[in-house]
Amino acid sequence: MNSAINYIILIIVLYSIWTIIMEAISKKYSSCFCITLKTYIFAGIIALIFMYFHTKHDCQHHDSIKDIFNMPIVILIGLVLIACASLMGNKYWLKAVNTTNSGFVVGLTNIYIVIVALLSVFLFNTKMNNYNYLGIFTIIGGTYLLTKK
Repeated sequence: MNSAINYIILIIVLYSIWTIIMEAISKKYSSCFCITLKTYIFAGIIALIFMYFHTKHDCQHHDSIKDIFNMPIVILIGLVLIACASLMGNKYWLKAVNTTNSGFVVGLTNIYIVIVALLSVFLFNTKMNNYNYLGIFTIIGGTYLLTKK
């Protein structure tokens, strides 16, 4: 659990950095979707470099980059859907940030946590207790409060 907390703190810091930098860039150069696309190009290049050097260490089930073509079609389709959802999510996040502040946008868009938690109960038989349900209601209540003027 302690290492999970360390990872979570790292994710919070990285997402915060990403949000602030992306908002600053998009506000300065208008909400050009090309900014998001260029981000993905750079991320793809970095991912290829990581995959080349870390395949043996992090991905024991893959021998090399060419193994992506030996994956089952269902996994490849899933990866394409993830990429499309991520790209389009960032496109609309960028549009939302340019109409209001990023704190408001991030606060409201994080309602996806409730959706993921509930879907994981049905899809993956994740066990939830009363504290989890209380957390869900708290998130919904907080989101409601964020939307009030």
